[in-house]
Amino acid sequence: MRLVANVLFLLILAIATMGLTARAIMPPAPGEWYTERLKIPIPEAAKRAMPQFNPQIQADLDEAAGKRPRNTDNILLILVQFTDHPADTAAHPTSAYDDLIFSTGV
Repeated sequence: MRLVANVLFLLILAIATMGLTARAIMPPAPGEWYTERLKIPIPEAAKRAMPQFNPQIQADLDEAAGKRPRNTDNILLILVQFTDHPADTAAHPTSAYDDLIFSTGV
């Protein structure tokens, strides 16, 4: 019983630690995310959390944001094939995943 309690304690501690770490490294959402995507004013807490950059870096970030297409998100997609459970490429070809993940919904 004591082993189960120790394992449970370590599991809860690990989850709590990951939660704190995720909050510490998660940057705040950009201001345009609130105004353009959610159509709400930027919350005061988000304004206080936004990093302050020196003017040159901010100018570079603004220029990059202007070149970024709207209504898109950058994602990393990794298709994995396990040796003990090979992919059924006849029923599910790679092109089907390409269309499923990268289609524009049209």
